[in-house]
Parts: sequence; C-alpha cells; structure tokens
Amino acid sequence: MNLNIFDRLNNNLNDNKNSLVKNFINELNDYLEEKTKGVEVHVSKASQGIGENKIHGYMLYYHDNARQIKSEFKKTEEVLEGLEAHHILRYKNGKYTIDEELSRKELESKRQTDEWSNRIRLEERSEGTDYYIHYKYGNGNDISLGAINLDTGYKFSLENFDLTLEQFQEYDKNDTLTYKNGEFVLKCKNDDVTREIVEQHEQEGAEYYLKSEDRYGFDATNLNTGLDLRVSKFNSAAGFNKELRHGMTVIYKDGNYIVKE
Repeated sequence: MNLNIFDRLNNNLNDNKNSLVKNFINELNDYLEEKTKGVEVHVSKASQGIGENKIHGYMLYYHDNARQIKSEFKKTEEVLEGLEAHHILRYKNGKYTIDEELSRKELESKRQTDEWSNRIRLEERSEGTDYYIHYKYGNGNDISLGAINLDTGYKFSLENFDLTLEQFQEYDKNDTLTYKNGEFVLKCKNDDVTREIVEQHEQEGAEYYLKSEDRYGFDATNLNTGLDLRVSKFNSAAGFNKELRHGMTVIYKDGNYIVKE
C-alpha cells in the first residue's frame, strides 16, 4: 500500500487550513482598513522591548464617533516625520495625515491640563511655604488634614499618602506646617495668631476689596475687619475664577467669592 497518499492528504488539509487563516486575516485587515478610513487617530509616545532591543515609536488609537475601534504600535519611521504626542491623525487610503485643527485643539487642551496640574502642585507643595491646618479627620486608614496655603489662601487636603501615621498623630487642627525638602514639618503648635487671620479669609457674608492682581490671586482687604489678606483665584473643584478683577468688591458666599452688584 502506498502510504504517501496520507501525507499528501495531510499536506493538502494543512494548505487548506493555512489558506483559510490567511484569507480570514486578509479579510479582517481589509475590514479594519475600510473601517478606519478618515477616522481620528490619537497619538501617544510609546516603546516596545527592553535594553538594546527597545523600539521607540507611537501607540495609535483609532476612534470612530468617539469610540475606540482599534489600537496598534507603530515604529517612528512607519508613521510621519515631525509627529508629536497628542497629535491627531487622519488615516485614509493607507496613509496618515495630521489633522492640523484637531491637533491644535488637542495640544492646547494638553497645555491647559499641564498648567492646571503644575498649579495644583505649586499650591500644595511649594518649598518654604507655610500651611495652616484648619481641620483633622481620622477613621482607621482614612486620614486627612485640611490645609491652607498661607501665601495664596488655597485650600486642599493632605491624605494618608501625603503623611506618615506618626505625622498625622503629631499634627493637629490650628497647627502651622512648612513644606521643606519634600515634606511637611511642624512650624508652630496651636497657632492662634494664624487662626485669627485665617478665619477672616472666608467669612460667610463678608465683603472683600480686591486691591491688586497677579496671575493666580489678589491682594485684598476684608472690609468687615480691615485685615489685608490674600484671595486665591484658584479652586481645585471649580478651577480658575475668571470673573474676578482687581478693583472689584466681592462677597464670600456658599464657598465662593461673588461679585457684589
């Protein structure tokens, strides 16, 4: 009996199987290319591999009507010269082109986000700046200290990832801390002088005259007490208050400074 017939039959089955797989892959690629013609492609820098085998390039995220339909890694030379992270491309007929208008908006949004992040970091971690503790909360591992930047009046919370347990146990409401060499250190215990000043920063119903202005806040006067103080434009929840201008009189109400009519 000629057993080669079984080998030939097996080879034919393998060839048919490989052909089916190849056809499926080709059809899938054709479908994806058709699907991604003209859609938005968002770009971020990326790399693959490690050490000498590391390949630098970009991750491309394909979006159709704000829905991501595909992502892939491309080496730098496979995309476009001059491509930057946060550019938005159009993919059509097998070619990439930069969508100048959408890329400009995306880069501007990235710039504003970076400015926001840097501003928060500067407000909350400014070397040599004093911070007043206006509340203390602890419930198991959930701990926080409410802090006020005494240079700007900006409020935020120091959470458990900002403090050691020993620091949380040591620091109390009405203490003043200084940010020094990357950590918060105690400056003054039970600081009643600062407390009296801080209490005049955000007095419900009080009026404040905004005397002068810089990029992030105002030198102001509490018209109820005559105290000169600092009013911040910035709020971590609401962002910059763009309505305020120097020369205005404002009222502090429900957690915000409102222009007096």
